[in-house]
Amino acid sequence: MLSTTNECMDLSARRSVARYVAGTLPEPETAAFEAHLIACEWCQSEVRLATVVRAEIADVSVPGRARTGIRRLVTAGGLLAAAAAVVLFVVGPDRASSDRAEHRAVADGPASPVPLHPIGPVEEFSEARWTGLIGARSYRVTLVDSDGAMMWEKETADTFVVVPPTVVLEVDHEYFWKVEAQTALDRWKGSDFERFQVMTEPRPTQ
Repeated sequence: MLSTTNECMDLSARRSVARYVAGTLPEPETAAFEAHLIACEWCQSEVRLATVVRAEIADVSVPGRARTGIRRLVTAGGLLAAAAAVVLFVVGPDRASSDRAEHRAVADGPASPVPLHPIGPVEEFSEARWTGLIGARSYRVTLVDSDGAMMWEKETADTFVVVPPTVVLEVDHEYFWKVEAQTALDRWKGSDFERFQVMTEPRPTQ
């Protein structure tokens, strides 16, 4: 986990994490936050943590009042507290105490990059973005169609890649993409495939 000395000093960005992960951040603020996210490892870690917490809330069965309390923590930006609350409600205080090392790893975020865009319906597919993975040498993006046939692949050292105009997608068709991080010479850690659909006609090339 990043130390407190590395905490993000941009309060506006810190307040945007929970709404960004929930998909409720307005479009202009989303663009500004994603630009900030590329260079801020602390916010990258918070996004990964918020993603884990939301997945836990969606998947585990906890009492309604407890679930509401956890959601309130996430909305308020208390992501670390929410992660601890999920652990306590799901496994109980005794096991939570004995498994501290395991849950510390969860708090540090997933062991693979997390896709950010595109996910679900999007207006266009001009670029792909994801969270960075500490220690990654490079990233590899793979795009496939609904039949699993590869359409495009690209390696980059950045946490985003611009899609060339030669990649043309049909409107309202399902496509899938994933990102892998190279952590050693022959070792890659990949995300799951994310589903998305382009909702508008591509602009004609010049």
